[in-house]
Amino acid sequence: MAVLEKNQIITGEKFENKEALFKYVGKIALENGIIDSVDGFVEGLFEREHEMSTCFEDGIAIPHCRNASVKTAAIFIVRSMNAVEWDAQHNQADFIVLLAVPMGENDTHINLLSCVARKLVDETFKKKILALTDAGELYLSFNEVITK
Repeated sequence: MAVLEKNQIITGEKFENKEALFKYVGKIALENGIIDSVDGFVEGLFEREHEMSTCFEDGIAIPHCRNASVKTAAIFIVRSMNAVEWDAQHNQADFIVLLAVPMGENDTHINLLSCVARKLVDETFKKKILALTDAGELYLSFNEVITK
């Protein structure tokens, strides 16, 4: 299984809050055998958020989880139809790149996070992906980044 599959691109959905978004992704991850517990996965995402917000400028967030509920590394791209309140500073995100990595796969975690972060500071790439709403186009744009 590749780290990014087409069914891991989520568009056309509205989320009441960050928890609802995490649970939605968790349900898809569970259905695809990426995780073995939605609750454990969501808990892992919130543990990381409590350390420091993963929301950045331009409505982009990169939440990531490395815990025992994750069975295989995966990336989810969420293009929310609404901005989701992300942290206590009232930052909002509508473009989320969520990483799930099994416990103990530190190199995988660092490599995926740095690959995604490096591309998201590239203004040309960022402008391109923030304009996209089509799941197929988002998949092609990110798959090209991840497979390099």
